[in-house]
Amino acid sequence: MGLLGKAFNGGESGIISESSKIVKIAIEANSKLKALIEEPTVINEIKMLEKKSDDEVLRLSDMITSGSIAPNLIDDFLEYIDKEDNIVDSIYNLAREFLRYKPRNKRIRHYMRSQLLKMSDIGALAMSSLYKMQHNENLEIVKKHHAEIEHFEEEGDEIKDGIFDFAYSSINDFKTFYHVSQLAHYADNMLDNCEDASDVLVSIMDSIIS
Repeated sequence: MGLLGKAFNGGESGIISESSKIVKIAIEANSKLKALIEEPTVINEIKMLEKKSDDEVLRLSDMITSGSIAPNLIDDFLEYIDKEDNIVDSIYNLAREFLRYKPRNKRIRHYMRSQLLKMSDIGALAMSSLYKMQHNENLEIVKKHHAEIEHFEEEGDEIKDGIFDFAYSSINDFKTFYHVSQLAHYADNMLDNCEDASDVLVSIMDSIIS
């Protein structure tokens, strides 16, 4: 058993382990998102996963506030599972926005499809690293995965900036510009929320050890 395993009580380690179910939902939703980008048919499945994540948050919130963890960590744990749920919410928001408007310009459609697929692939890597954080008791390894997520978020920022550069240089009508901007923000939110969740998890682990 690692240092974290010795420091955790049963409730704290149980919550972190249980919270990985939300990340698994996010991973599945992101896989559905990638399928939707390539062939728009699975929005209802993503919506169901978003609801499933909300249900997990309610269940975990009850566990957190029922006295199973140290009182000084309750707010941190509630914030942590909220950040996880935000990952799934951002995937659902991205999927809905993707289906709302189809630019007539094939070049714009092809460009956005390719960039969103890249963001989905990076998101899958970030979620995988977050899942690994939740299943490791070695703080050094946990922080290594945390650094990976920060790197993935930076990669996502570069793609987002590229999308905005494309929008300002190639799109003339407001409706299409707004749609492309929203897609860029929602895709970036997916990675931002992965990083936010990992930040709070590292903070929780540091607090427990110290």
